Amino acid sequence: MEKTDGVTDSRAFRRFVLLDPVTGYFGGTDIKIIEISEGGMQLEHAEAITVRAKARVEFRIGDVSTSLTAILVWSCLSKTTNQGGLFYRSGIKVDDPEKRMSEIMRALAAVGGIRPDDQPLERERAKLAALDEAKRAAAHVKLIGLHNLVPNDQFLLIQQAREYLRSHPKEAMNWYNRAKYAIASDKTQLDEMNLPHREEVFAVWEYLERSIDLVTIARAFEMMKQA
Repeated sequence: MEKTDGVTDSRAFRRFVLLDPVTGYFGGTDIKIIEISEGGMQLEHAEAITVRAKARVEFRIGDVSTSLTAILVWSCLSKTTNQGGLFYRSGIKVDDPEKRMSEIMRALAAVGGIRPDDQPLERERAKLAALDEAKRAAAHVKLIGLHNLVPNDQFLLIQQAREYLRSHPKEAMNWYNRAKYAIASDKTQLDEMNLPHREEVFAVWEYLERSIDLVTIARAFEMMKQA
């Protein structure tokens, strides 16, 4: 984890934006690589790709061609258009036992081809500010129904996260897809998790870095219905 101005970037790998996007293929689909990290990439593409699809990602940077196995972990349709119209933005996780991504990133950095993606740090600052506000306000909030099951500060944090994601539906879908992929390895757990507001609960859980359990978030949603 990297720390900037007291704010921790909680992602496993720091991401970098490619100043000149690189074209390539994911399976048979044309892609454009716009962000890169040691663990994966963010892509843009015109054709839809199924979440959890596994294929070879192939691209060329300078004189070096690269082909790696990857899995698509999230995808969403843009609200804006480019020269080709609407497009998809997706995230892939690469299988890179030989650490070739590290070499690629070093080569790009050496020629000034990438810059750090600091947007998540800004979101982290916003979340910390929201948590501080929630703690200050907790003593003045009257909860009903399930008040003894969800602490006041957690309730307010969940409420603020839900309101933010409702006003940013594209980002909410990204968080939902990441959460769904994160727990998909335990299929029994996934099948038994008959939660109300399932997609919103998962999105808030992932957005809050899984710091509050899924059942508590679902309870908080029920409390909001009663308010």
